[in-house]
Amino acid sequence: MVEKACAQDDRLRDVRHSTFYSDSASDAPMFCWATQAMAVNPDRQLRKLAAERGWPILEAA
Repeated sequence: MVEKACAQDDRLRDVRHSTFYSDSASDAPMFCWATQAMAVNPDRQLRKLAAERGWPILEAA
């Protein structure tokens, strides 16, 4: 889905030069497209995935 959107919209072609923020493991496929992944107040699954992949974990108030 992301590949198709990037191919159809020139504004999205530089998606690999971006930071993706999320709190849910359900967004894991998007993390792979971004240059930098940031887990913010992550759910249990995302916390584990972030630790395994070395992604920063941000705990916001």
